[in-house]
Amino acid sequence: PKSIPGAVLEYAVTVVNAGGTAATGVVITDPVPANTTFANGTYNAGASNVQVQVGANPATFCVAEVGGTDSNADGCVLAGAGVLTVGAPALATVATGAGNAVTMRFRVTINN
Repeated sequence: PKSIPGAVLEYAVTVVNAGGTAATGVVITDPVPANTTFANGTYNAGASNVQVQVGANPATFCVAEVGGTDSNADGCVLAGAGVLTVGAPALATVATGAGNAVTMRFRVTINN
């Protein structure tokens, strides 16, 4: 496929708890792809940059702060090398109950 500079791509990472009990301490980590820039303000009317959805429940949102510090304590961080991490409270124990699927979505812009 041809890359188009300036185009926006959405990535979705889904984790399914196939166990019989709620999972604890779940953290989803995904590197932002090379030659892209993490897109800010893309969800929740521009207030958030990560969407977290559990099954068919309404989505929740968090802000991944650049630099690796979760200053607003919502569980979302974008580390220096472009690694997105989502953990508690964004991925609360209730969200990771037995049989639940959790999807984390974020967007990037393709660089020139």
